[in-house]
Amino acid sequence: MNTKDKKKWITVPVIAFMLLWALPSTAQQIAVKTNVLSDLGLVPNIGAELTVGEKTSLEFGLTGVIADPWGLDFDLTMGSFQYRYWIPQRALTQLFVGAGIKAGSYRYSNSSTLFEGDFAAAELVGGWAWPIAKRWNLEVSYGFGLVMRHQYEIEHEAAATVSPSMKYDIATTTLGVSFVYIIK
Repeated sequence: MNTKDKKKWITVPVIAFMLLWALPSTAQQIAVKTNVLSDLGLVPNIGAELTVGEKTSLEFGLTGVIADPWGLDFDLTMGSFQYRYWIPQRALTQLFVGAGIKAGSYRYSNSSTLFEGDFAAAELVGGWAWPIAKRWNLEVSYGFGLVMRHQYEIEHEAAATVSPSMKYDIATTTLGVSFVYIIK
């Protein structure tokens, strides 16, 4: 995946985040978050959540590998979006259910083959948020959905590209333990 393609995956969520940040807010809450499970796996991420109603919110996230973690030839960039409905209380507290989309690109190489491709996913997600301090929440989330992958496989020794393949899977798309800071 070339640099130009990677910039596309990051540019759209960043522009969407900036536009939402510029919206006039009356009583909306804005929160920033990071998924500790991803961070422990050396896959940094950042997210923002904006309440858009008494019991609804929108979450945006960016994930990417800056360097090769674990000494592997691995690269990942991903943007995500979720719409959440909070039960039984106001947004950013207790139980939520929602739907979301994710898209990104990846590159992974083992001793014999290079795997490179793009993916998109549509997911159903649910979770729970616990207040742990005045502006801090601990959130757990799980999501599953349909993942579509467009992938190339390149054999190192033969230096031949195998035809691109399109694969569809039902898989876990979100697994999170996140620290959330509520800005306002």
